[in-house]
Amino acid sequence: MNTDFKVGDLVRRKPVSKKLTNRPYTALQESNDLVLVVNSLPASKRFFYGNVCGTGDTHLWSVDQFYLVSKGCL
Repeated sequence: MNTDFKVGDLVRRKPVSKKLTNRPYTALQESNDLVLVVNSLPASKRFFYGNVCGTGDTHLWSVDQFYLVSKGCL
């Protein structure tokens, strides 16, 4: 599975165990689980910046929290 997301990709949050707390992605509601990749970190393929589609908030995310929904056109 390719987890190297690129700018412009649309990703969806993976289901999260209810045991996990104090994590930014657990605060997302189901309607806000889509994230648009807006920036990458050249030094790491594990992290990216993404905008939560429902709120517009930008966060630093880990690729293992998401799966690819649609590749960007860039």
